[in-house]
Amino acid sequence: MKFLTILFFLLASVFTCKAYFSTPGTGNTYTLNDLVSISGGTVTTNGTDYFINDSLYINTNDVLNIVENVTVYFSANTYIRVTGTLNINPPNEVLFTAINPATKYSGIWIMYNNNSVIKKLTMEYANSLRVFSCSILIDSCRFRNCAYSSSFGGSVINLFNSSPIISNSVFTNNERAAIEGGGNIKNAPKILNNIFINNVTSNINKPQINLGNSGPDTTKIIGNYIYGGSVMSGGIGLYPFTTGETSQYVVSHNTIRKNRYGITIIGGANINSLVNYNIIDSNNIQGDPNLGGSGIAFNGGGNNNFQNTIVTGNTIRANLWGITILLGSRPNLGNLANADTTDNGKNFFVNNTNNTTPGISVYNNSPYLITAEGNNWNTTDPAEIPAMIYDINDDRTLGQVLYDNAILPYTKFDFNLTLAGRNVKLVWIVNSDIPVQKFEVERSENGIVFTSIGTLNATLFPNTDNYFYFSDQLKAVSRYYYRIKIIEQSGKIIYSPIRLAESKTGEEKLNIFPSIVNNAATFKITFNAEKSGVAAINFYTVDGKQLETKKRIVQQGWNILNIVAPGNYHGILFIKIVTGEQVYKGKCLIN
Repeated sequence: MKFLTILFFLLASVFTCKAYFSTPGTGNTYTLNDLVSISGGTVTTNGTDYFINDSLYINTNDVLNIVENVTVYFSANTYIRVTGTLNINPPNEVLFTAINPATKYSGIWIMYNNNSVIKKLTMEYANSLRVFSCSILIDSCRFRNCAYSSSFGGSVINLFNSSPIISNSVFTNNERAAIEGGGNIKNAPKILNNIFINNVTSNINKPQINLGNSGPDTTKIIGNYIYGGSVMSGGIGLYPFTTGETSQYVVSHNTIRKNRYGITIIGGANINSLVNYNIIDSNNIQGDPNLGGSGIAFNGGGNNNFQNTIVTGNTIRANLWGITILLGSRPNLGNLANADTTDNGKNFFVNNTNNTTPGISVYNNSPYLITAEGNNWNTTDPAEIPAMIYDINDDRTLGQVLYDNAILPYTKFDFNLTLAGRNVKLVWIVNSDIPVQKFEVERSENGIVFTSIGTLNATLFPNTDNYFYFSDQLKAVSRYYYRIKIIEQSGKIIYSPIRLAESKTGEEKLNIFPSIVNNAATFKITFNAEKSGVAAINFYTVDGKQLETKKRIVQQGWNILNIVAPGNYHGILFIKIVTGEQVYKGKCLIN
């Protein structure tokens, strides 16, 4: 038994593992099969799946390539540590999972290299993917049921002095934050076009994205969908502890819904941030205005130590509070007096309310003047705006909020899509008094670079919901990203949130019930077939031996097959169904 202890300031990790295997660091490239041959039992296989029985070290100069669709099972407390290069890029999916989901495993630890690429990895029942002093690419991955309480890491992706690109990935049902870095640790990730749903299930006081100091680089959180889980979880938290240097943040074009709060930014002149064109909606799930519920909350600073934060073009709707301002944070919510047009307000406040102070869109709980000019307050009567602001007019110790030149932009813009097979149908709804010239539908394979694929003329009837439709088809790729470009008569351009269409091709999981059956008993297999045809149902033992094959006719869509388990076999039964280009995998236990 070997004990390994690593201590870092504010990122202490103490954990134990069995005897690990380490590659020699001589510049070789390894596959999992290579490691089965040389690792002395650390990596084993049954012919179709792989098992990490002890921790595995990929040393400096060495490369681990995983470029096939495989499943890798980890023993409890094991992990892969990489100071060389990890390259995961299969056709469809690599699954990292636990041999026993109840005991789970530690995860992945990547250190001191910028060459690692992790694509199409599904990681479940792990503690953390730790990124330490490096900037890697994490793209098109799935993270679920991870981030349990452990000294290995405190979040799904745990950052230390790193600036990775984290894009096009899905984080669901994880116990703690999805992405996190220490308040005084310099991290500047690029978090682009991801989906965060129901994270922080342990119900602790953390946001789904929790970051501190960005260092000299810029943290970018752009185009994400962040949907809440437990009543204590927030959307985005930015809290740089350090003084004497400025952290840079861009939070743009995100949809943040159903969290305890939307965005929290804490600090003073050490913060330089732009928060623009986000939809911050219904962040009210805790329901207590004394403990949260702000669409955007600012805190910190004071006495010439003010944040340089610009808030523009956001839709802030149905939160307990719209924007709350404490101490000397003093964000810029709209300043029409200067020559800079990037801070011209254009925020849309609608239906932010709570029982303590109903209908408050901006609560200035500071002694400083706040500019909030050029915004839409969801009214055409300027006399109604003061009732939506809490400031010096409500408490003489507070500063004033300036709300001149209120405007009325879109009262409603919703955009969604549906996917049937490879057919994509887009629908968006507009209710606006502002004249619109046309809509352009834009599509992207990576969620970053978009091209126009169609144009619709915009005829809007006032005071009603106007519906627009557009059809497309997934072709050579399995996913497309879409957005709507709105071109007003004045020439002004506004972009919708980004939506993802992803076909269910490639390798999928089988739903097998019951998961434990008696020898020669009948069980049910449920799966979603892309098209009708003949399905081959293959049974394998734990060491890869094929027991038998059955064939069934399946129909496009959901199928439920009654299958008799192979006779005279006891143990884990691996099942693979092949129909056309589709591959489905699952397993059950035969008593």
